[in-house]
Formats: sequence, C-alpha cells, structure tokens
Amino acid sequence: MSPAQRRRSTLFVGALALEGLPAALASGADIVCIDLEDAVPPQRKDEAREAVVTRLAEMHPPAGVQVALRINTLVSPEGLVDLQVALSQMPAVGALMLPKVESVEEIRAASRAVEAAGLATELYAIIESARGLECCTDIAAADTRLKALFFGGFDMSTALGWIQPAFLYKVGIIKKHCSSICCNEQVTISQNKIII
Repeated sequence: MSPAQRRRSTLFVGALALEGLPAALASGADIVCIDLEDAVPPQRKDEAREAVVTRLAEMHPPAGVQVALRINTLVSPEGLVDLQVALSQMPAVGALMLPKVESVEEIRAASRAVEAAGLATELYAIIESARGLECCTDIAAADTRLKALFFGGFDMSTALGWIQPAFLYKVGIIKKHCSSICCNEQVTISQNKIII
C-alpha cells in the first residue's frame, strides 16, 4: 500500500507559464497544481491544454509530490474537454481540482469519468459560492475519490460583495462551518480533507 498523499501545501502554476513548473516541483510543496481555469484566457484554452500534455509527457515529478490539474468547471463545455483530455492524455496527473463546485453530481460525474478511464485519479473540490457552501456537507460525502475540499475565499467574497475588514471575519465563520462539516462527516482534519 502506498503512503497517503500529504496535502499541507499547494503551489499553482499557470498552464501558459509552464517554465515555472520545475521550480514548483522542486519547492517542497506536497501538491503542484497546473491551472487551466483562471490562469488561461478563454481564447487560449486549446493552446494551454496542448502545452500541458506536451510538458507532462516529458516530466517526472519527485517522490511525494502530486501533480494536480485545475480544470474549468464541469458545467461548462471547456471543463468537459479538460476532463476528457486530462484522463486520456495526462497520466502524470494524480488529482483533478474541480472549481466552483455546487452539487454532488459534479463530483459523481468526474468520478464516473475517472472510473471509465481505469485510473486512480483523486478529486479535489473548490467551494467558491454560497450555493457550494450550502451543499458542502453533501459534496464532502459525494464520492470516495474526493480527497479534499478547498475554499475559494476570493471568488466567494467577490460573489457576495464582501470587502475588508468584513471579509476576514466572514472567512473565519466559513472556516468554522467547514470544520463542523468535516467533523459531522467523520472526516478528520488531520487527514487534510479540508484545505483553506
């Protein structure tokens, strides 16, 4: 049995800035996440996917470092293409980071795709909206491939119109809520199910 993946730190590298990938992989971070979502303008999504496929084909991550891929939301056509390309052409990807998750079906659809591809790819969900937070308990329990919840504080604060200093106070409340969800779902914080 392989050791459990540590999730203490995550570094993001834009899919159009892959010259930074070697330094990220050597940084000591537990997860290096290549970003196809926010880091890539809409008109360059195809170019970014091709660049990642090429770069990952020639890359060997260090032991203990997981390469993750933040795809576009699965409720968008770009996200569905990202998912298909990742599972068919990017075997070095150990986890898919799903942004703007608001329902259990998004997690289950991704899990079914991983299963159909015959892979062991893990899933991480990013909670970035009030609806996602409201459904957090169900999302956390949606599928055994889901290994972590990330909290997208900036996107949530923007969506809700929060500004400083209220933002920091409200993020504290949300952290407390998410921790309660993890406890209620018998997910231990020490296993880093939730990352904020």
